[in-house]
Amino acid sequence: MRMSARSIVRARTQTWRHLVAPPSPTRFSALVAILVTAAFALVNAGIIIHALNLYHAVAVRVPLNRELALAHGRQIVALEQRLRLAVEPLVQQRLTQGVWTPLGLLPGAMIRRGLVWLYLNAMPAWLFAALAWSYLYRPLYFARLRDLTIISAMLAVACYWLFPAAPPRMVLAGGAGGLQDWAYGGATLDLGVMHVVGFNPFAAFPSVHFLWSLIPAVCLAGGSRRAWVWLMVLCYPLAMGITIIGTGNHYVLDCLGSVAILALSAALAWAIDRARQRVPRLRSRIRYEMPAALSLCLICSGILASADASGGLRHLLAVSIMLLIGLATLRSNYLWYRRRRVEPGRQPLWATDYLAGALFIAGATAAAHDPGQNASPMSGACALLWLLACLCALRRHIQVQRRAASTSTAVAASPPGFPPAVSRQL
Repeated sequence: MRMSARSIVRARTQTWRHLVAPPSPTRFSALVAILVTAAFALVNAGIIIHALNLYHAVAVRVPLNRELALAHGRQIVALEQRLRLAVEPLVQQRLTQGVWTPLGLLPGAMIRRGLVWLYLNAMPAWLFAALAWSYLYRPLYFARLRDLTIISAMLAVACYWLFPAAPPRMVLAGGAGGLQDWAYGGATLDLGVMHVVGFNPFAAFPSVHFLWSLIPAVCLAGGSRRAWVWLMVLCYPLAMGITIIGTGNHYVLDCLGSVAILALSAALAWAIDRARQRVPRLRSRIRYEMPAALSLCLICSGILASADASGGLRHLLAVSIMLLIGLATLRSNYLWYRRRRVEPGRQPLWATDYLAGALFIAGATAAAHDPGQNASPMSGACALLWLLACLCALRRHIQVQRRAASTSTAVAASPPGFPPAVSRQL
């Protein structure tokens, strides 16, 4: 009987599937799985980086119209005054006076340096770290989060073209109660030079800083029902909101505009994901995941080791992380577990996984900075946060060893490489 070309292609595809992902794992299938996983990770990273580069390239090409941007900025201020949201000068004045803490008064000069440092370093480090954590710990939702990031960036840059707005440090400058330019030094900067070097001075609405602090919160707590996780991740947009308003770079309405952009982007990303699920070829494709804790630790160790060429604190922390990996390997048989197919509900997250993600995102602010270029002590503190993130990520594998001792009979009776009692916990 002569087979059609379609039947031949289908038969060869099925044979390749059984060779790449057989019911019983083989060394060849494990090697292919590792290569496929690494390829998917690189492809997704390339898509996100090129999309954000496109966002930046389009944003800096917005024509500079100072009069129009200042007029739009005054409209935003007038609307805030009618809504009683014009608190930008008040926030900066309160921060300048200092903030009382349980340890005493935090000076205004220290707050100013901290907010400027956060404003200049957090974007897009938080975003990349959050997406990397999502790829490792929530791979089923990563495509939707990736689309959310790209769509929100494109909608934001469209707003820059349609509604260029000057920031409050330009509109509300001058006078006794005027805003000071904490981040860029005010009138000492030439707008034309800023535009040439790749900076759009009239991109106030919406605030991408605030938008890209909301996305990490969604990445980290989007699938969690724990109230403390949501309270923890809301610290990111709260800290960024105080930063962008206190430094005079954005209005309160810019933050509300970012929330609207995020909501619209989430709806579009959800629609794209539903359309993707209707395509049988995309729905049934084989997908693999990486060992989450191991990959997170290797990322932290590799970046810390490569960021400090002189061999300092980061090298010591990188070696410490590698020692932790060795310790976890001795305690758990599942840290280096071979790739497995992604299945809904297969990988419940522990509380320490969320905590590891929060520390990883916070440490990404400056953990990878070259100490020769940025000698701030905050860089070392961020590197220490990555060490704590690795400790939290590896805890689950040490805990699994204890549970595995009580389920040794079930593990022995399961197929090779697929212990059912323990794999549900991984």
